Amino acid sequence: MNKLAAALGLAGICLHPTHALADWTGIYAGVSGGGLVNAEVQSNDDDLPDLEIDSSRLQGLFIGTQRQTGNLVFGGEFAFVTAPNAKVSDDG
Repeated sequence: MNKLAAALGLAGICLHPTHALADWTGIYAGVSGGGLVNAEVQSNDDDLPDLEIDSSRLQGLFIGTQRQTGNLVFGGEFAFVTAPNAKVSDDG
């Protein structure tokens, strides 16, 4: 009987709904960066050429908003990324 009571007690702990520890509602913004070396972009369109990117630095900005309802978080984000020093060549 003690094993059954212990199992029911554990089930009660495991099945209890959790509460969010933090509220993720709000707006956010930031910067991003990175780089590419010897990247290839292959086009699925016959009218567009395949490209080779020898090297490039990537830089960007992003801003977004999100709303938390219980344990569900949803929202949207706008991001802008540029590669100002890209060296691109036509592979065709």
